[in-house]
Amino acid sequence: MLASKAHELIKELDRSRDTVLPPYNAETIRFCQLEANELFRQNYEDVQTVVQTGTDSNSSASSAPTLMPTISIRHAAIQRIKRCLLAYAYHRMNKIKSLRWSIGPVLPEHMRNNLSIDEIEFFSNYNQTLSSYMRSIGNNHSLDLTSFMIPPKKLFAHIKCIQDYGPYETSDGTIIQLTFNSEHYVLTSDAEHLIQRKIAEHIV
Repeated sequence: MLASKAHELIKELDRSRDTVLPPYNAETIRFCQLEANELFRQNYEDVQTVVQTGTDSNSSASSAPTLMPTISIRHAAIQRIKRCLLAYAYHRMNKIKSLRWSIGPVLPEHMRNNLSIDEIEFFSNYNQTLSSYMRSIGNNHSLDLTSFMIPPKKLFAHIKCIQDYGPYETSDGTIIQLTFNSEHYVLTSDAEHLIQRKIAEHIV
């Protein structure tokens, strides 16, 4: 069946919708490209026959009407292959971008092995673009937009210091003294920062 391999790519996307990005299916993509090229070649020859029939008064015009349905079917198959290939590439591109936000700038080896060379280059370029943007909006320091992907349920958080740290300037400019076992109500963003640095722990 025409474009059956291209349809397999779409079914593959559907099966892997909620899973880790599957290996890049280079073999099927190559087959689809060859099939589209062959269909285009056949159509080109038939179109030339139709044109030649229309301009040659001595030739029979009976072949032209019989070729047109075949040309139309091949053209539809070519368009279907193109749409499937574009959908496959677009879906994987979006998943690769989501990996940068959820995992970070370095992909695990088992995920990296599932990407094509072009996809690895895309991830690298996207990572550089995102990093440059975060540096540009951080007011002299990088602002990591990937740290707070889920909005906090509360504006302030209750924390307890687990070490003597000393004075600490919060996001709103307030200076607080962080001493061992002292408790504070701070903005959730400040709390996340202190917890990540092992300076404080969250009190539920």
